[in-house]
Amino acid sequence: MAVSVGANDAVVSSKFLDPKTLVELYPASNAVDGVDGTLCSTAFGWGNYLSLNLKYPTIVDRVEVFNRDDRAEWAAALPPFNIYVGDAYGAKTIQCGDTVTKALPNPLTVFCGGAAGTHVTLVQVGDSPRFLRMDQMTVYTPAPPAIKTGSGEAGSGEAESGEAGSVEAGSGE
Repeated sequence: MAVSVGANDAVVSSKFLDPKTLVELYPASNAVDGVDGTLCSTAFGWGNYLSLNLKYPTIVDRVEVFNRDDRAEWAAALPPFNIYVGDAYGAKTIQCGDTVTKALPNPLTVFCGGAAGTHVTLVQVGDSPRFLRMDQMTVYTPAPPAIKTGSGEAGSGEAESGEAGSVEAGSGE
């Protein structure tokens, strides 16, 4: 089931340049607005991250990242990156899956194997400085088990959570 993350619960960060202008043009909240084509951005740098505050300890099944797909050379700037589950903005407590090295096709899915935490963070890795510019990031919890009723089974699909979290982006290096 998708975890709903509120606009004020997304943060991007970079320690290079003044990210204020980019944050105003491409705020982290764009990564969770559900609108295809809105981008979030950091400044140019190393170790840029996008971090989502889930508000409550949450078991994370998978994370889907939707990279920009308007131009292949711009999409290629996002990877390589890792996804982490932790308990603070930018925390790299539990790494989910392997390092993502491809830029497309969307979604770029990373499985977290039931890692639990209050924050999910995408961190760019590697030796090359670059912008973190992407479209959307969605966090999924495991589907609830089917409920047996007198007439059979019901309720094993995915549904959105009612509680909103927050998003941040930053530079960890």
